[in-house]
Amino acid sequence: MLKQFDRWKMTQAEIQVGMLMLKGLSHQEIADVRATSERTIREQARAVYRKSGLTGRSELSAFFQKIFCHRMKVFERAIKNQRQALVFRIKLKINLA
Repeated sequence: MLKQFDRWKMTQAEIQVGMLMLKGLSHQEIADVRATSERTIREQARAVYRKSGLTGRSELSAFFQKIFCHRMKVFERAIKNQRQALVFRIKLKINLA
């Protein structure tokens, strides 16, 4: 996830705001956590959307959800392939015995 923020050339503050938004914190909650004003957080959130090319929090969440789901499918496919290879090796050993 951090690599994607880096690709978008976000500042450290924008990355932190983006991550906290993804966790579901409101602008005021993020301002409290970061000890800054809500206005500053809103400006940083706008920068996150502008640099990412996304229109808001929903699109930001959907973007990372899509990446997560794709990675899970790739992982599940790899596990399935490993299981199939293991079964094949077991069958091969049984036939050779």
